[in-house]
Amino acid sequence: MGGHDGAIPGQACRLARMARADVTVLPLFRSEALEHQRDTWLGEIVLARPLSFALLTWFFVGCAAIGISFLVWGEYTKKARVSGYLAPDQGLVKVFSRQAGTVTALHVQDGQAVRRGEVLATVSTERTTSRGDTQVAIATQLEVRRNSIHEEIAKTQQMYDEQARAAKDRLDRLQDDLRRAASAIQTQEQRVKLSFLSLERSARLLEDKYVSELAVQDKRAELLDQESRLHDLQRSRNAAEREAASVASELKNLPLKARSAMAALERLASEIAASSFENEARREELILAPQDGTVTAIQATLGKQAAPVQPLMSLIPATARLQAELYVPSRAIAFVRGGNVARLQYQAFPYQKFGSHQGRVVRVSRTAISAQELPWPAPLPEPYYVVVVMPEHDYVTAYGQQEPLRSGMQVNADIWLGRRSLIEWIMEPLFSVSGRL
Repeated sequence: MGGHDGAIPGQACRLARMARADVTVLPLFRSEALEHQRDTWLGEIVLARPLSFALLTWFFVGCAAIGISFLVWGEYTKKARVSGYLAPDQGLVKVFSRQAGTVTALHVQDGQAVRRGEVLATVSTERTTSRGDTQVAIATQLEVRRNSIHEEIAKTQQMYDEQARAAKDRLDRLQDDLRRAASAIQTQEQRVKLSFLSLERSARLLEDKYVSELAVQDKRAELLDQESRLHDLQRSRNAAEREAASVASELKNLPLKARSAMAALERLASEIAASSFENEARREELILAPQDGTVTAIQATLGKQAAPVQPLMSLIPATARLQAELYVPSRAIAFVRGGNVARLQYQAFPYQKFGSHQGRVVRVSRTAISAQELPWPAPLPEPYYVVVVMPEHDYVTAYGQQEPLRSGMQVNADIWLGRRSLIEWIMEPLFSVSGRL
């Protein structure tokens, strides 16, 4: 190999001398080939690459592919972080006393189910003066008047009953008298007829001179006497008929008079009863359940003063469900829709231990409320919208037991506003700029 390398340079020298001797003579080899042969005595250049370089190259290529795939197909959920509290979907019924007083009895406990009209508490409203208890004195006087009216009602009823019996007896007697008078009149009419016939016979006999004029006059006097008696009987009958009619009319009107008198007394008794009820209401008030439900938030205690403006307790309607009323700032309300998923975190059950709980948006208010209307101080003075979320369950499983949720519990929530790819999230500034342009 070394001799071959030495021959080549000698040949090259001869060719160079020939070229100088005759410039028209063309070389046998191209200059590029000659230059290449001049450097090959150093050997070929070989680039050696370790195996680790190839592995690293493929590793980085794979990472880049995974990263690009993650950006293209990977998604993230856009959320709105808000807060609120739990409340019944039918509202909370607050129970008040109608007047100021002192709570003397409490008939229910927190969490107890009650029916409409059931007694919840008793409030005493008695007032005491220098003469003693005013309501007790009024109640005593009203009771005396009530008893007096009841006695008068009984006496009045008895009086009209006696009058009715007396009128009935009198009417019966008059009717008997009328029957006897009718019989007497009939008999007297027969007598008058007989006297008239006797007078006629005496008059014929007087014409034949069989009787004297005095005898005829006696017969005429007898007829007049019988007619007079008949007239007397008829007058007596007519008077009895008028009296019987009057007694019958009185007997007919007695029930009406009795009802009128009894109605007046009963109205007076009703007024006294109303006054008694009013006095009892001023003395003691029974707090009744306005509807079926569960007692909660009892603020009344024995001996505590009750006021019409301060609720004694609250009722959760029997058919109500707890819902989360969340307050969403206006900057985050744009994509909140009914049906959006929300993850609820109850402050009473720390999510680090008990996790978050799923719910769905059921209602979004169309109008905003001011920050001053929030139940707690607002972090920023901006409008807020009320978003109602219905939890999937009305309890939280804690330490193996189902602990019920309670009205008024504060809750934080993440409302899912939708999913977006990571590449869209990265390119969002560019999209915003292009949208503005």
